[in-house]
Amino acid sequence: MITTGQNAGGESIPEFSIAELNFPAKIFQILAASGLCSGSNDAKRQIQGGAVKLDGQLITDIEITYPNSLLLVGKVLQVGKKLVD
Repeated sequence: MITTGQNAGGESIPEFSIAELNFPAKIFQILAASGLCSGSNDAKRQIQGGAVKLDGQLITDIEITYPNSLLLVGKVLQVGKKLVD
């Protein structure tokens, strides 16, 4: 499971399963599969625009590839307007 969204007010954070993804998987593919982006092209635009973080770390490279799902379990994936501090 990957946790998605932002938890500013202590609410529960939506989760999605990565069990159906084929690994290795690129970050933009994961974003598209999560439903946080409307598709791969939208995911790439969000990444390039500085709007994606994984566990608090800004993702700027659309080519980041995760070899297996174990590296993502329990991580928080955020997509929003300019997450740069």
